[in-house]
Amino acid sequence: MDKNDIRDSAPEASAQGTQDPIAGSAPRKLAPIGMIFSLLPIIVGVLAAIAAFDCKVDDKYLGSLGGLLLTISALIAVIFPFIFPIAFKRERDLRAIEKVKWLDLLPAIASFYMSGYTLLNDIGEWGDAILLLSLLSGVFFVLKILDGMEGIKICGIGCLILLGTAIIALLYLDFNIELNSPFKLAVQFGAIGLMLGTVADARFILSRIGTGWYTFFKSVAASTALICAGLICVAFARGFTVFPEIYLASA
Repeated sequence: MDKNDIRDSAPEASAQGTQDPIAGSAPRKLAPIGMIFSLLPIIVGVLAAIAAFDCKVDDKYLGSLGGLLLTISALIAVIFPFIFPIAFKRERDLRAIEKVKWLDLLPAIASFYMSGYTLLNDIGEWGDAILLLSLLSGVFFVLKILDGMEGIKICGIGCLILLGTAIIALLYLDFNIELNSPFKLAVQFGAIGLMLGTVADARFILSRIGTGWYTFFKSVAASTALICAGLICVAFARGFTVFPEIYLASA
């Protein structure tokens, strides 16, 4: 081997030596963050489910313990995710998201279920809008798995935001359930969480969001959705009939 070969191989070896520790440290850094991201929504969902037992069947309000648990779960859902922008302050590599695109099949199924429920049941004056928007939202989640079609995906995100707005409006105009009922508030905050998740999706499609803030929005969205599901699903499992079934369909 001549001197030129030695000089050419030296930088190559040194580059490999500097890359390996970084590549090896990334999984170690992401592992605990990933666990926190996974556990937070589960924890708040379980707390909300427990809170749903602290009232009588068909009661529109929780007891003091249930109200405390629901408040704690809401605070955890909103405050704790701020750890992600701090932990991923300079991280902008979102390629790992591409590996879990198939998870979008779950909200796609939920959207199609809501459209089917709305088609078969009269849910009020906002029913037609929710039927159309939930159907388009399901199509969006299916398309989100595929590459390209950014313009169509952005339009789908608009449908999701309008769907969340329609759900909030439908519940707001339902005067049979008081506005301060935690069950009604849980569904409305779940709709807000849906819209927050779409903010992350829109910026991800446009490549204008970092790992930290993407994870923050998705964590809050998942937590608010599971708070809604934990509270409402347990209520209906206990035999509640005071709430319209759109609450369960939304959850």
